[in-house]
Amino acid sequence: MLFTYNHSVELSSEDWGIFKINDNVESKSGEKTYLIKSIFKNDFYLVLVTDLRRVWFEELRGIAIITRAKEIETGLDTTDEFQLPNLLTLLSELLKGQKQDSTYDAELIKDKFNLKTSINLGLASLRWLFSCEMISLSQETENLGINVLDGQSVLYQHFILPMMHIVLEYRERVNILETMIKDKENEVSEVLELLDKAKSSNYDRKHKTEPFDQERLDQITKNKIIYPIDHPNRIFSDPKTRLFFKNASVKSISCPFMDQDVNQLADLDSSFFSTKRIQSPSVPSNTQANSSIDVGQTSILDTDDLAAWELVESSQSTLQCETSDIKMDSEFKEIDLSERELEKREQLKVMIKKDGMKRRKKKVW
Repeated sequence: MLFTYNHSVELSSEDWGIFKINDNVESKSGEKTYLIKSIFKNDFYLVLVTDLRRVWFEELRGIAIITRAKEIETGLDTTDEFQLPNLLTLLSELLKGQKQDSTYDAELIKDKFNLKTSINLGLASLRWLFSCEMISLSQETENLGINVLDGQSVLYQHFILPMMHIVLEYRERVNILETMIKDKENEVSEVLELLDKAKSSNYDRKHKTEPFDQERLDQITKNKIIYPIDHPNRIFSDPKTRLFFKNASVKSISCPFMDQDVNQLADLDSSFFSTKRIQSPSVPSNTQANSSIDVGQTSILDTDDLAAWELVESSQSTLQCETSDIKMDSEFKEIDLSERELEKREQLKVMIKKDGMKRRKKKVW
């Protein structure tokens, strides 16, 4: 089954769900962890499954869904086509997250991943079979056109690139926090000096804190022991990280890195303390910078409060509409908007800084 760039864009804004599925074939314990993304609409569904090594995919539409329902005897009346949206709504509940009243069994047959599921609906139960096919390797898809993605590209777009975005953006956020600490430290020092001059300070200078030392902080962090995680899928258990990852996926897939940008990864400082940024091409927008912020041209994590995050969320639909017309051809590689993205980033920082100053003034008054 072919997995196209359009499929990738549609699934980019969906969360990965963690499923521990009975798998007596490949797991000695009889249970293995899989990540699943899915979209269910009125007349079709898309399901993407991975164990971070291989990727399986299924797309089923219209009559094919009704035919599948008749073949596996779902336990519900599916003879009426008007019941299709209701059936898809029930099926979507199966993959929103692993539920205690549902069962999940995997069966791997050659390149197929058959996921047998069932959910208790009270007086009846719903059974369904998701029959996903392994996405072909790059050697098998290279002649099918640039719009067709292989399994390696899916892992690259939906995992590697978003992770890179998150790491780099977290580094940027740390830089901003360090700057804020220094600014606040300077403000406190100025206030204490004024109080000393006025001889009205009760502050005990014998117990004063040490000035913020960036080099000392870097050294402490470098020497920190990084403990291994029990499973890489654990990252998707944290709601905040899941939100960051989803926004990073939208940006990575809708605005893919150019070849020269990927080559810049070799320039990253292995100590993780490099402040160098990798600029990725942004989607052109007719919106002026001083009136609104385009999520495709701004940093994912360069926000200071919940309101900015809501702006990012509300802009996702606009981003997908703008990127749907992008053609993956050689002309796209010639687009270089890194300077515009940098300008947008600086404007966003200024806006956040001004907002913070206003809030501090309100608190003082």
